[in-house]
Amino acid sequence: MKLVLEVSTGEEAIVREWDGKVLSIGRSPHSDVQLFGPGVAEHHVRIIADGDGLRLECPMNTSVVMNDETVRKAKLSVGNSFYIDSHKVSIMASGDSAITAKVRILQYDDVSKIPTATTPDNISARSTKSRKRLWSYGLLAVGLLVSLVLPMLSSFDSKAKLVFEEYGLPSDTIWTSGDLASAHNIPGIANECKVCHESPFVSVRDSVCLTCHQELPAHGNNDIHMQVGEDPRKCLSCHKEHNEPSTLVHTDNAFCTDCHADVMDWADNKKSLPPVLGFSAKGHPEFKLQYLTPQNTATGVDWQNITHGTSEMLAESSNLKFPHDLHLGGDKVQRDDGNALECSDCHSLDKNGEHFVPITMDRSCRSCHALEFDIQAKGRELHHGEPELVLQQLTEYFALQYADPALRAEREQDSRRLPTIASMSAVDRDSCKGNAIDCARKAALLEAETQFERTGCAVCHMITKDESKPLADRWHVEPIQLQDNWYNARFDHTVHMVGDEKSETAMCITCHKADVSSASADVLIPGIGKCVQCHTDAREAVTKKQVSSSCIDCHSFHIPGKPMMLDAYLGRLHD
Repeated sequence: MKLVLEVSTGEEAIVREWDGKVLSIGRSPHSDVQLFGPGVAEHHVRIIADGDGLRLECPMNTSVVMNDETVRKAKLSVGNSFYIDSHKVSIMASGDSAITAKVRILQYDDVSKIPTATTPDNISARSTKSRKRLWSYGLLAVGLLVSLVLPMLSSFDSKAKLVFEEYGLPSDTIWTSGDLASAHNIPGIANECKVCHESPFVSVRDSVCLTCHQELPAHGNNDIHMQVGEDPRKCLSCHKEHNEPSTLVHTDNAFCTDCHADVMDWADNKKSLPPVLGFSAKGHPEFKLQYLTPQNTATGVDWQNITHGTSEMLAESSNLKFPHDLHLGGDKVQRDDGNALECSDCHSLDKNGEHFVPITMDRSCRSCHALEFDIQAKGRELHHGEPELVLQQLTEYFALQYADPALRAEREQDSRRLPTIASMSAVDRDSCKGNAIDCARKAALLEAETQFERTGCAVCHMITKDESKPLADRWHVEPIQLQDNWYNARFDHTVHMVGDEKSETAMCITCHKADVSSASADVLIPGIGKCVQCHTDAREAVTKKQVSSSCIDCHSFHIPGKPMMLDAYLGRLHD
């Protein structure tokens, strides 16, 4: 958008054209328009294009006065005006169709009110102000003595501090706004202010925090939060010490919803975040799930997270065949003790209680799905995870079987037994009358067809066959990739494993409908409708008798995968 900016102090005016996406006004030297005054914040207000008009937005802890009301967000049109401290900002017509508007910033709302004329009224007013100024200077001196000189003296002289405390005089303890958080209330920190406060009247620097917290990973996304006025260089912008109650982490929703209550668009990465007012069916958008989707590349398959809303509920592309209902029913699949399987027989929580230990063939499947292939070799199994070696393994095995006359005779005797459907190929292979090498190759091919097309591998895997390729590459087993993190949020399964259900599986299926799922493509992750049955925003929990849930119960400002805190800090120093 293009604007004409006119900044006037009452005596002179500077007029210039401006072209950009967001006009920033504040005390910061990096602002597009820099203003001064006790009521002007470093990043006070932003003016943004809104359709054919404009809108203003104030970051946290700032506001403007518009139509005698304090506002943080409002639409602007020609003729509107608002105040920042003593500065009046007016939106005026530009007279040029290529320019959106003219923004006039005036120190006073009326230039004639500037007290420059030497009149009796002005002289009387100045005399009154002089007397008030003397009282102000006196009170300032007393305040400095009590709050600065004496505490500073006690800070450098321990004996003086004892004397001050004995006679009730102020010492450096008045500078402490509250107790330390329990994490910092330890020897070496609790009684040593200089450990964190390197210089008087200077905020604690990030470098001081990182002397201890250098191994903490995943700092927040600075590129995004700079756009809303958050200082990316200060730990103190989120973690404040000496507060009551003593905590280092913001737990109130307002810390998030001050910005996220409106739709947020990021032009740089073309992302849009819907408004969030709190955790409730109306105040929180529908969940989004991360679907692992295979993408074919020149070097193989690249699995990428593709985000979709839970209202879509697409099929999972894991390449696995697995009916949950069959395994949980107890009719066809049981434990060794004859009881039905429980969810935990395959799904084991990891130490953090949030995710599950990855499911593998050896840990979760082999006890029931052994890869035995020859009734005469109990316990001998095929390679798993290496389909290209299966033909080689089968050929080597059967070559020995047919080369040894005793083993061959025994195999021919067994071939006269009535076979099952799964062992039909065994009849053909075991009755082979050719030489050992030819019979071994034939037996290997027949058994491979059985494993890849009817039983064995084909039970759980998606397999394609290409007759035009060499025998070793004829069958392609699609790689399996199971999603282990559907939500980009935290969820503690441990605290949710409670209730009146009689079994562990009964508790699981209250949220995950595995008992009626006949295919692994079914996504068994619930949407927000299930969660709000028990959880809601703190403002509603009192009346609904539900669990009060805040933003940080599920969301973290620190993002997994980011560099270590110290590395990120050093990187900023070199930028």
